[in-house]
Amino acid sequence: MSDSEIAQLCRKIYKQHYKALDLIYDHRPDLQLQISEFLQELVKGTHQSDTKPIIELDDSNKWWVRFALTDWDRLSFQKTCTRWTKTKRLVLFEFVINRSNSLNLNLVIGPGNPDHKKAIFGAVRHLSISNVVNSRLIPDQWSPIVSQRILKSSDYIEKDWEELQKAITSFWNKFIANDLTAIHQAVRNIEMPVSLTIHPGIESQGTID
Repeated sequence: MSDSEIAQLCRKIYKQHYKALDLIYDHRPDLQLQISEFLQELVKGTHQSDTKPIIELDDSNKWWVRFALTDWDRLSFQKTCTRWTKTKRLVLFEFVINRSNSLNLNLVIGPGNPDHKKAIFGAVRHLSISNVVNSRLIPDQWSPIVSQRILKSSDYIEKDWEELQKAITSFWNKFIANDLTAIHQAVRNIEMPVSLTIHPGIESQGTID
């Protein structure tokens, strides 16, 4: 069937059933919003203890769910972001929710002092975790330095909502038990002045490719 025939058939169906179709469209499930709300509840419901970093939601919406480790707030560089969320945190975790396409969890450095960004990237890049991104650390841009895929496009097609929830929860539990702890320790151990904590091979000026 050609595109023109499909278009003609669609117009015919819509003309005959437009009231029902409009009603269905107005009440269609908003999967992005569902995932966002589920992620926010997952973050808020994560068990806190003396042996685990305290997690706090940051500015979030339908497309991004952001959270931070409150322990990092004591670091002199953390509240120096020039433009991002209202907390001015420089380093945030960010779930990126794409429409029926993918769900990623990124560790992102916001716009800020280039030496701060290099020190943070230097601390994380040497960890034994997957999906470290060789990001360009441009001062006035956002720089994802870790990006982990949770859902891919086929998951949205093959899995129902309950299965998507299970996949997200499974990823989250493994992340909390492993990578989060390593990242938390690496960043919290960065001390000022930054020049003393930059890893060998990382220059103090310019951007990193």
